[in-house]
Order: sequence, then structure tokens, then C-alpha cells
Amino acid sequence: MQKDEQAVQDISSCLNEFEYDPFDHTYQTIRSLLSGITATDALAADLASANENGRSKVKDFMDERVYSKTKSLNDRVPCSKHKNFSTQELAGWTVGEL
Repeated sequence: MQKDEQAVQDISSCLNEFEYDPFDHTYQTIRSLLSGITATDALAADLASANENGRSKVKDFMDERVYSKTKSLNDRVPCSKHKNFSTQELAGWTVGEL
């Protein structure tokens, strides 16, 4: 029980370090909950298109591997090239280098 209480307190103190409530719907800026860094325009656009891109990938997967069987289900699935907070660039640096 104390472990859960400590976890809640840790989350609460982390959220208090932000300048605003990250769950407030009136503030529409995307931020990393880990670092508090604001998403760049490129990252925000990539995140906005992720749902549609994912649907397209699932359709391609089903067409190739289930319906037409042009590829095996065991073939490798290529990695996503989507941006994320650890790969976005900030003034010449990637976040992972900061």
C-alpha cells in the first residue's frame, strides 16, 4: 500500500513541476510527460497523421499476409519511421543527446 501511495505522490509532484495541467483540454500544446519538452511542429504533424498511417499499415498487412498471401505471416514487419520525443531535433540537438 505504501508503494502505491509513493507512486501517486511521485506522479503528483511531477505534474506540479509543469507550468500547467497536462490533462487540461483547454491547453492544446503537446508535451512529453517525461521531460516536459514541447513537441515541435514536425512532431505534432507526425503524431496527427499516425492514426491514419497505422490504419493504412494494417490494411497493407492484411492484404499481403492474410488475404492474398503474397508474404508469410512470419516475414519481418518494417519498423515505423514516425517521430517521437526522443528523436525530435531541438536547435541542432536530438532530445536524447541533451
